Amino acid sequence: MKIAFRALSIFVFLCLTMSILTPSASAGVTGEANLIFGGMTLSKEWEPIKSQPAMAAEFTLGKDSWPVLIAIDLLTSRDSGSSNGTHVSGSTLEFDMGLRKIWGSKERTTRPFFGGGLGVFSGEVKTGTDKRTASDVGFWFNGGVFWRIGKGLNLGVDARYSIVNAKITGTEAELGGLSYGALIGWGW
Repeated sequence: MKIAFRALSIFVFLCLTMSILTPSASAGVTGEANLIFGGMTLSKEWEPIKSQPAMAAEFTLGKDSWPVLIAIDLLTSRDSGSSNGTHVSGSTLEFDMGLRKIWGSKERTTRPFFGGGLGVFSGEVKTGTDKRTASDVGFWFNGGVFWRIGKGLNLGVDARYSIVNAKITGTEAELGGLSYGALIGWGW
């Protein structure tokens, strides 16, 4: 239920952002608003919830004349499992800002991209009634490719690697990891 609520929240945020920014396309502003549905692989200390379903909203904005664009991304993952008969759940959340380069003109169908920057990361692990959290600042890098279908529909793949020094209190579980997924979105 919580994942469905997060997905709906990200989708509503994406729709609102697109409705505000799309009219600016005629003013020489370019952008991409994409959702990514896939997974996140965390460090082995996250077992039995090392591989989590994940979703992200990625926004890329700037002027047509800029060589790189501004990237603002939100990524979340969550899963639960059992270890030695004890219920274990965990989640991560990252808010990233940085730069992203998208190659190719608006008329080109295939559009590879690469980005990176700073992020604010948080994570939580619950084991039985014990709850442990952590948060910190770290780095992220992502890349992938999408194909422009028609005037604005984007379909593609995305991969991201996050590097964060923080560990969940009392564990060796690091917040960063590898996330990947299928991309769907809109460009203008």
